Amino acid sequence: MPDDAAWQRIATARDLDSTIQQMREHGLAHWVEDVSRSPDAGALERSLQQGCAALVNTLCRWLPPHWRAVNAWLNLGLRVGQFETLMNMPDPALAPGSDALLAAIAELPQAQRRDALVQAGYARFVLRPGPAALDTWLNEFERACPQLTGMEAYVLHRLRRLLVDHRRAVTKARREWNRTDRRDTSGIDLQWRAREQLDRRLRALLGGEPFHAGLVFVYALLELLQFERCRALLLARSNAWQSSGVV
Repeated sequence: MPDDAAWQRIATARDLDSTIQQMREHGLAHWVEDVSRSPDAGALERSLQQGCAALVNTLCRWLPPHWRAVNAWLNLGLRVGQFETLMNMPDPALAPGSDALLAAIAELPQAQRRDALVQAGYARFVLRPGPAALDTWLNEFERACPQLTGMEAYVLHRLRRLLVDHRRAVTKARREWNRTDRRDTSGIDLQWRAREQLDRRLRALLGGEPFHAGLVFVYALLELLQFERCRALLLARSNAWQSSGVV
């Protein structure tokens, strides 16, 4: 994964194609695997979705057989990540190979997709969209886990505490920003700084331990932090948005 200096080079690339090339040269090629030159926002989203699907497939191969309920939970997360796109985009850019049911729902008129997702059993996610949907999915992780002991139990307990602390920090930063009359980027910067702190704490969990299934989830979260930063920089470049604070 890129270090701070590599992220600076990626962030200061002169245009979108140069940004993509820098990502490929610094360990992020799997997020921009198939994009052509000067891709539009839809092509970028599809490539990022494919990267997430490949990550989940890798994690499912790594996990022991008795973690099969967690495999199902991971694949559910892929679908949850597409619900906002389905409901809010007139022409949702789903990646090739996406869940067949979601692909069928994407063909419906936009006004009908929310009800279709509810009927498909996803009401707990689509009736509480955005961050609340992600929290609902994360909260189902513990129920999916097998009985844990030893280092796996310890690391996953630490992981849950880190995520709770991180969500509290981000919520506090948003609340403080919303109380001010300023509408600058300081609140957004605070969120990215909280992400950096989470990244450092996750990496600290990796040090010196023998391999166990708990480390798979530390790795997964670290990869998703790379995904989020890649997406922010790519879409900012594609849409000529400000990317202040991302790096």
